[in-house]
Amino acid sequence: IYNGVNANNFRPDEDPDRKIRKKFLEDVSVSPDDFVVGCGGRLEAIKGHHQLSEAMSIIMQRHPHVTLLVAGQGGEGRRYE
Repeated sequence: IYNGVNANNFRPDEDPDRKIRKKFLEDVSVSPDDFVVGCGGRLEAIKGHHQLSEAMSIIMQRHPHVTLLVAGQGGEGRRYE
C-alpha cells in the first residue's frame, strides 16, 4: 500500500442523501454544515498531529465553520481528549 492508503477503499458515495455523515456528525456534536478535516492513525509525536493542530487553530480562527476530528491511540492521545 503506497503511503499507507489503500485506493480500493475509496469509491463513489453510496449515501447520496448523506444520512450516514449527518448521523456521525450529530453523534460527535459537529454541525453538518461544517467543513470537516479528519485525521486518523497512531497518535505519536513523530506523526505530526501537533503541527496539524497548530495549523488548524489558525484556520479555524479565520474560518469558524471548520472542524478538525482526530481519531487514534498513542502516547499523544491525552493531548487530544
